[in-house]
Amino acid sequence: TAGTDINIPEDVGLTFGNDGEKIEGDGTDLTISGNKINLTPTEDVFVANGTGLVIGHTAQITNSQLAELQVLGTGAADSMAILGRWSADTGAPELAFVKSRDPAIADGSFAIVVNGDPVGQLRFYPDDGADFQTMAAQFRGVVDDASPAAGDIGMAFVWSQMPGGAGAIAETMRLTAAGSLTFNQASTISTATGNLTLAPASNLVDIYPASTAVTRLRITNTLTGINGQSESQLGSLDFYTSDSGNEGVQARILGFADTNGRMGLKFITG
Repeated sequence: TAGTDINIPEDVGLTFGNDGEKIEGDGTDLTISGNKINLTPTEDVFVANGTGLVIGHTAQITNSQLAELQVLGTGAADSMAILGRWSADTGAPELAFVKSRDPAIADGSFAIVVNGDPVGQLRFYPDDGADFQTMAAQFRGVVDDASPAAGDIGMAFVWSQMPGGAGAIAETMRLTAAGSLTFNQASTISTATGNLTLAPASNLVDIYPASTAVTRLRITNTLTGINGQSESQLGSLDFYTSDSGNEGVQARILGFADTNGRMGLKFITG
């Protein structure tokens, strides 16, 4: 047992046994080599802030940022990460994103996020022949809440892509905290009123068939025991007008079934 530090000159290492396990320093870097290296600490292992961990390569690569944790490889297995959980319960593996406006890491104080803050994101950087810095697509979780509060923060999911043809990356789809789906920051599908509402960016809704088959708009209402009943409504196509913000049905095409189960259409105007 040494009572003071043991100094070993640079480029001179410690070799254990005959299998090549070795610890060596060159005055700057420390290299641990061996057939298999097992770490069995009794407490957590910490890597200092501002230093990185690279698996599969000798240095970090750079895209828009110099990431401190990198897994780099030339095949499927060495460029993939797996999160697994084995437990006889409903728990699942988890990838968690944390966002705070507090400038210090977990110092016991908290600073709430504000509307529009991204909380987590996945970004995609293809090699463009020049570097790895072209962000061609991203998926984000964004605060969608004008008044976020403790235990109550609305969130939206936002998709962005490059369109190709020298176009810049732009938002193409957003699922809001209210459950509305917006395309290209314009057309919206919403259920805010309890109904499915389509709000196109223009005054035209196009339906294109996937082939040369006839295009159909189908309204289905499941009814039983129509025969012998009074007239049953199957569905309608309503035309609205708005006057000073007051909307009302001005015309309607109504599909119905009569007491004999025969189908028909009614044309109703206001």
